[in-house]
Amino acid sequence: AAEACNVVLNMCYDTSNINKSMELDIFKPLLLFLQAPDATLQANACGALQSICYQKDARDKIVHSTAIPCLIALLKRGDETVMARAIGALHNLSSNKYSIPAVMQSDGLPTLVKLLDVPDNAVCASTAGTIQNISRDPESRVVMLKLGVVESLSALLFGKDIQTQASAAGALMNMASPTIDDDDLNEIDARGKLKKLLADSIALGMAYSAIFTDPDREHWLQ
Repeated sequence: AAEACNVVLNMCYDTSNINKSMELDIFKPLLLFLQAPDATLQANACGALQSICYQKDARDKIVHSTAIPCLIALLKRGDETVMARAIGALHNLSSNKYSIPAVMQSDGLPTLVKLLDVPDNAVCASTAGTIQNISRDPESRVVMLKLGVVESLSALLFGKDIQTQASAAGALMNMASPTIDDDDLNEIDARGKLKKLLADSIALGMAYSAIFTDPDREHWLQ
């Protein structure tokens, strides 16, 4: 079954094969494999789902299944390989707006915020991208702000992975969006401070990268 999942993953790089797999409801056994006791099977099933969900029509159908609760459950278990594949699949699914209530109902927001601190560029990039998509929703923003997401996203701006930095910056911009009426002066003040933090963090991140990742950094430090 694990090898069959890999076959599906590779086949679904071709859009026509995704269409055929959806006609055959191949994603349904993949959902069952997510709940299997074998970590290799779980990881391969996640990879196949990630590949299938790259296409809009596929994720629009799969988002209404049990995929998101299953993926969130896998993220909470902490297996590194499974986690990397699961967050990749969730990232693709999160492009659909109906993923947001599913993530929140599965208590997935605290898990996602924690994943931002994992020392793995691929996991951080997919997690930041997922949060960027989910943070379009005002209610999710309120929850994640209370969980300290701004600090974790800001820290990613100082990393070396460009995709992670871009997703973190996008998520922070979403976090700076209004959550209640613009007439509320406290909200306006809070958004102003958050935007200033974002601007400062991006500037510092760029300076850090220029100095400490430049092969001629000795010149800068003289």
